[in-house]
This record gives sequence, structure tokens and C-alpha cells, in this order.
Amino acid sequence: MRLEDVIPPAYQSFAHPILTAFAERPAVFTTEADVADGVWRGQVLSAAQGDGGFGYDPLFQAQGESVSVAQMDAAAKNAVSHRGQAMRALAAKLAELGQA
Repeated sequence: MRLEDVIPPAYQSFAHPILTAFAERPAVFTTEADVADGVWRGQVLSAAQGDGGFGYDPLFQAQGESVSVAQMDAAAKNAVSHRGQAMRALAAKLAELGQA
């Protein structure tokens, strides 16, 4: 494989001389991911109820709720939704790292 095969043409004019100037070019690539999860249990309704929210909100009734997600106000939805759970878990992990 040649450098020209992996370096985009727009970068070849300056990257190629730099990369070929050294006999040894050690490299280390790492990726770390800390994932925060959220789970929202409920049931799919037989008919749409409400016109708030988006997507499947009119067809989803969260466990413990008496209305569809589309009928919940934003604060109540965010307090129990899978996205809200995941964001709070991620914020807690960041706070532990001192990055929040």
C-alpha cells in the first residue's frame, strides 16, 4: 500500500513529505468510550393518542403512566425517558471524572 492510497489528495502535498522524512514512524491509536444507558419500558397503544412529541410518542405509553408520551409535558417526559436517564447517567460519570 502506498501513502497516496490512504492520504486524501487534498492533504498529499504536505503530508507525504512529512511522513516519508523519517525511517521509523511509530503510531498508537486508541479509542475509549464510556457509555450511559437508559431504558424506558411501556406498551405500544392500539391507536395514537395526543399530538405532542415526535415519532412514536402518540403510540407509546410508558410503564406507570396513564397517558401516551405525546400527552406528557416535556418536563415529565424528560424525567422518565430513556434519553433523560442516559443523559443523567452520563452527567454523573463526567462529574466523577471532574469534567462536568
